Amino acid sequence: MIRNVKNALTFTLGLTFLIGCASHQPPEPEANVGPELSFNFEAREHENNELIGKFWSPVTQNYISWQQVDRFLPDGGWLFIGESLGHPDNERIATYLIEHLGRSGRLGAVALEVMNTEQQELLDEHLGERNIDEQELNWNPQVGEWNEVEGILEASLRYASRVIGADMSNENKNKVRTSQREVAHYSAGHSDYLANLIYRQFCQVFTQEQAAEMVDVHIARDQFIAAQIMGATVPSAVNVFIGEKGRIRTDYGVPVWLAEDINVRTLALVPVAASENPQDYVGSTYSGLDPAQLFYFIPGFQESSACAGSTAN
Repeated sequence: MIRNVKNALTFTLGLTFLIGCASHQPPEPEANVGPELSFNFEAREHENNELIGKFWSPVTQNYISWQQVDRFLPDGGWLFIGESLGHPDNERIATYLIEHLGRSGRLGAVALEVMNTEQQELLDEHLGERNIDEQELNWNPQVGEWNEVEGILEASLRYASRVIGADMSNENKNKVRTSQREVAHYSAGHSDYLANLIYRQFCQVFTQEQAAEMVDVHIARDQFIAAQIMGATVPSAVNVFIGEKGRIRTDYGVPVWLAEDINVRTLALVPVAASENPQDYVGSTYSGLDPAQLFYFIPGFQESSACAGSTAN
């Protein structure tokens, strides 16, 4: 059943949370992060928006400092990082968070939506290495540009206890597309919501009937990634999943299919527009649930528009 995210995943300033220490790599001197994170963003749209560089919780409707975010990362659970399609600053932010956890000895497993089970043997083979090229991991250019993920992969392979190809194989995706594999739906309302979402994200180039047919693939991938994550959890460490922003949504994405005892913090990287009101970036949600536990606002970028792609592929 859909988890009660509003209650189970709320950041509470008085919460006491003990963070364990995993010794997967020899620790290096911790970066001086200061009271807030600071990046030299590549994107420039609305770069003077005062939201940029701030954490804000749709759950509590409050801004949250980086120190508080870092303190309450889930020991023995998962940090879900949701990226915006095509945004040039995805890599540097996700890479920093992995390195930050790795250098402090807190990082467990890293699961990546951009890698699938067909690449798992290569990921295992190169674990602990620092300089990896796309040929060594059999990178699929249809997933994206190598330079958009290179830093994330290198940091993950260097620091993580294991790097997981979280997505299902292309063969299994095709089986779902051709109805050779049945998919369990959560509810008719949930499936209808996803169909309408896909219809809008593709800027209505498909009919609503065609969008409904794509829902099976979306749900099958969410369910598969959830199973991968539950099987890869490292106790007493902060495990990290990195996927497209829709994939980490607490109201309709992978968290819907996780067991109740999996502790998750969802962090969406949100490109800003003109508005400086954080509530304007919440948008529509399924069943009144919050889209993510945390937003981290980044400069706008044209290719991050809803028509750039879909979570359904």
